[in-house]
Amino acid sequence: MKRNISAFFVAVFACTLAFTGCSNMIQQLKLGSEVKLGPKIIGRDALEIGDIVFNDGSAIPYDPDMEPLTDDQLGAAIAVIFYVGTECSNADEHGALATRTLGVGLVHDILQGSETYPPTRQWCYKYSDRIASGFDVVITPIVCTKTGSGFVGDKDGSDNLQQMGQFFRSEGLTDDTDEPGMYPPFEFAKNYASKEGSHVSGSRYANNWYLPSICELYYIWSARTTVNGAMGKCNGQQFETERSYWSSSQDSSNKNCAFYLRDDGTTYGYRKLYQDAPWCCIREF
Repeated sequence: MKRNISAFFVAVFACTLAFTGCSNMIQQLKLGSEVKLGPKIIGRDALEIGDIVFNDGSAIPYDPDMEPLTDDQLGAAIAVIFYVGTECSNADEHGALATRTLGVGLVHDILQGSETYPPTRQWCYKYSDRIASGFDVVITPIVCTKTGSGFVGDKDGSDNLQQMGQFFRSEGLTDDTDEPGMYPPFEFAKNYASKEGSHVSGSRYANNWYLPSICELYYIWSARTTVNGAMGKCNGQQFETERSYWSSSQDSSNKNCAFYLRDDGTTYGYRKLYQDAPWCCIREF
């Protein structure tokens, strides 16, 4: 009788172990299905320049000789990592610089307009009845300037649109940063999730895209060979040669000018209302 009871408990214990093992296996398979698109998990694994990011929170390293992405991967690709470091960070109250990992979206260089106003590639716009508040003023909080040793000023462009609105209100100007068509590059980034091919709508990465500062844009240019190679692998738009791109940074030397980056890596302040240039948007990962 004692032997039967002992055997019974051994059998129950074995079944419990088997059930627990099956449960763990199911959980592992479930977790695996959530990160199956790439071997790296954002937030756990370090990302590197060229990594292709997917909207399920995973990423895959770029290699010129990598196998073609699957249809599922192509349909979920959202960004290419172009920067990891502290050079694009603003110092905190203690002077410390946070390490940032930045990726550029697959969709850019698109004319942005609205049903009421025509498409434009200008930094801000003037209509017959009004002109953007940001045109004829030095927007001091978003000034960023390239020097011989790097960049000074507001290097992190993630809150530049918000800083513009705060500045306008503090100066007694109309805060028109939410008006359609007034700041086309910023509007494009703000509504990036609605752009065809962005693949971010409904995902954890639908928000927080923004127009890069001139500092951040410079680092895209610095990594352009790798970025363009990775873009070619995931059907993203490559950065064209002989083209200049708008940044979100104000030129402190001329109130009518914002900076854009030339194809040779130099910065140039050009009139906010009159320069026709494309743009891209970026995000922190």
